[in-house]
Amino acid sequence: MLSNAEDFGITIAGNTIYDETTITDAEIQALVATIDQASVDAIYYPVVVIDSANSRTYDLLNALHASDPARPIMGGDGLIGGLRADNSPLTNVFATSFQIDLDQTPEIVEFVAAYEAKFDVTVTVSDYYAVATYEAVQVVLDAIARAGETPTRSSVLQALRDTESYQGILGQWSFDDNGDTTYTGFGVMTIENGAWVAP
Repeated sequence: MLSNAEDFGITIAGNTIYDETTITDAEIQALVATIDQASVDAIYYPVVVIDSANSRTYDLLNALHASDPARPIMGGDGLIGGLRADNSPLTNVFATSFQIDLDQTPEIVEFVAAYEAKFDVTVTVSDYYAVATYEAVQVVLDAIARAGETPTRSSVLQALRDTESYQGILGQWSFDDNGDTTYTGFGVMTIENGAWVAP
């Protein structure tokens, strides 16, 4: 993001790296003060994984929110996976995500029902990786089946690259020449009423 922000008319006021498990209250307040002094329009928090057991990220986000509730805080899907939304006072928090509607195909509806029955859980829109992981495993198994009688690493990789018009629970998609999927479902989620939702 930093490398091409200017192409989109975005000015980066600064960036900071901190240890989410050892940052102190004083350091959190100092960081918040620095951000406040910069008078930024938004904060981008590019978290990959939050160590839920030891992380002080939630404390930092609460402090940032308290200092200016109207200032948006944005991040990737690591926020969704690691930030507990239950009873959260946070507002204006947004996270980009691989977007799957739990009723977008009959196959997803069937998968969700089977998943909930097997694991005795309720699947929500923030559990999209359960669906995506199932799809990914099925694609790999399909590639192995197409890789010849005695599959090798290279033949399986080639079969994966050759995946085209794959019909899975997400619908029909392919891999392009760059190895990216043609599935383009991508969205933004936010915290509302103590839950991650798609606005």
